[in-house]
Amino acid sequence: MLKLRYIFPALLILMLPMLLNAQDLVLQDYTTSGNQYLNTLIFQDTSSAAFQAGTRVYVLQKDGVYLLNAQLAFAGKTLSFRAEYGGTGHYDPTVYLYPAASGNPPGEFANLAGGKLYLKHIIITGYYEPVDSNLDHMQGGLIDLNTSGSGGSIYVDSCILKSVNGNLIRTDGKPGTVRVTNTIFADMGFEGTSNFGAGKGIDLRNQDVDTCDIENCTFVNLQDRVVRHYQSTLGPIHNFIFNHNTVVNSVSYHGFLSLGRVDSTGTGILQITNNVLVDHFALGADTAFIRQVEFSDPADLDTVDHLPRMAWVLTNRNLAAKWNISNNYYAVSDSGQAMLNLPLPNGPYYQSEGPALTWGMNTTLAAQGKDTVKDFKQVSVKLNNTPPLMTKMIRWIYTPRANGGDSKQKNANDPNFTKASPGHWTYDYNRKHVEYYFDTLNCNMSGTAATLGAMLTTDGKIAGDPRWGAPVVTTTPVTVSGHEIKFGTVNLPSSKSDSVQLTNIGPNDVHFTVTSTSSAFSVNSISGLVTVKSGTSQYLVIIFTPADTNTHSGYIKLVYNALGSPDSIAVSGKGNKLTGVADAQSLLPKEFALAQNYPNPFNPSTQITYAVPKAAKITLEIFDVLGRKVATLVDGVVTPGYYTANFNASSMSSGIYFYRLSSPGVTFTKKMLLLR
Repeated sequence: MLKLRYIFPALLILMLPMLLNAQDLVLQDYTTSGNQYLNTLIFQDTSSAAFQAGTRVYVLQKDGVYLLNAQLAFAGKTLSFRAEYGGTGHYDPTVYLYPAASGNPPGEFANLAGGKLYLKHIIITGYYEPVDSNLDHMQGGLIDLNTSGSGGSIYVDSCILKSVNGNLIRTDGKPGTVRVTNTIFADMGFEGTSNFGAGKGIDLRNQDVDTCDIENCTFVNLQDRVVRHYQSTLGPIHNFIFNHNTVVNSVSYHGFLSLGRVDSTGTGILQITNNVLVDHFALGADTAFIRQVEFSDPADLDTVDHLPRMAWVLTNRNLAAKWNISNNYYAVSDSGQAMLNLPLPNGPYYQSEGPALTWGMNTTLAAQGKDTVKDFKQVSVKLNNTPPLMTKMIRWIYTPRANGGDSKQKNANDPNFTKASPGHWTYDYNRKHVEYYFDTLNCNMSGTAATLGAMLTTDGKIAGDPRWGAPVVTTTPVTVSGHEIKFGTVNLPSSKSDSVQLTNIGPNDVHFTVTSTSSAFSVNSISGLVTVKSGTSQYLVIIFTPADTNTHSGYIKLVYNALGSPDSIAVSGKGNKLTGVADAQSLLPKEFALAQNYPNPFNPSTQITYAVPKAAKITLEIFDVLGRKVATLVDGVVTPGYYTANFNASSMSSGIYFYRLSSPGVTFTKKMLLLR
């Protein structure tokens, strides 16, 4: 099973100075500590010099289970938590927000006024999951920078944050930096104690934010937005980076990235790049006022009802913003498409996934010479193992109410939104216990090589959260004319060659690289990377050069678009050493030569034999009667010997063709006839 906790561990650069001078304090888990709550253990340490100096790092044990029944509320302090290094445990420590005397879990894990929070390899969930009924009392959040202080920062790396009715991270006070990397956000929102407008990953409220940096993260199961910065009257987000993230199953009640005001000086970083979104706007774009009211920041009006127009990414109209929005991909599952196809008047108005950007953002990007149509590209990919889309909840939202009015209700407040049993709600989404997110969740993509290859980004990674491993190629966009070549016996020290035809059957150019598992077999027709254009063929020449009289075998492996190894060609042959008076060297050609193809005329295949007296750069190309090159059979350095190249013209029409052998200072051209 996939253990996300140990995939590509990363250390936040900004944490290094603190950690180098830190004073670690190992905290025993609930059982080992004699049933002490985590908050009790922390409060016992608050008078220490290390805590007061902000150098204390609380180390939680691997496999440890910690209960917290009162929030960690401090003003101007630094709280640092990490999992222990090494140890015998397999899993990162888990912190459950546990019911207090009131029966409710604390409102947050940490509530800091102007302080700093560092989390690394820690799991925090908003209710005590072993008892199902605890879900019915789940509270608002996990981490909050409150209004009584400003300048606080949050740094989270390689964690799992899950299960709140409101926001996993929230900044009511002015934050300096909110940086989250390599982290899973899960199960955001709960109708039992809140509404559909809650359930967010990061809520920046209306604050002035220096930097919000979200990279290499996965968001699963949201009722509302990934980021909220709606009506940001106190200031803009100066720097916003949303890069290499995966988002799965988002109702998106009030949007996807609601960014409010952003930098207008032109110096801030505003980046949305390399993300993968699957059913991330599942409720669709409609004309329900109760939803539209919080799409008002851009001042775009829907052409249908002249109320705020819905879009995925929202900001105030700001033509001075310098956006970098590129290499983002989205997919709509079959279940997601069924929701978008719900019949009017109850279904989404646009009957589609809705527009990605506001009109103002499109104008800004177009002024920068960018193609706004390609900022978010729809692709056909599937994820390996994720929770099912919350289709029951979406259908319930769209159900007309008996008392009339707007059918897309924000609040549950409806007798039909019932509990089947404690902790199990009839129209809730598919919640998972914390173990699912470190043992079972797998957002690795599968798709065609052409699709996945197009999703490779300029940094050499696949789009989305890169921790999910190499994507799975389901089909190959290139056919190979043969998957086995038997060279037979070859006299030493000469070589023998043969070739296979690669034909692109997909809609896009395909790059392939070739490797050999045996040094006796080489490929000289390419140099690292070759483009096969749609509708044409490329010939791959394979050369057998035995170094001894042994039988040799191996495979020529072809990798398309750097995605796996879907094709291989088995090769075999035996070396033969001549005896007697014959000089083996005399078997090598004395000069360049190009023989007439055989058979000629041909249909559709023929063989072309040529001789190379010394190691040299060789090209063997095919041209039509108008001088247009139609195929390249050889292009590379060839050792001395006699060679035969196969040419397959099955996709070409009858007529005369020319084949040309070229090497520095040498050119041979001959004619051949294709008869259908």
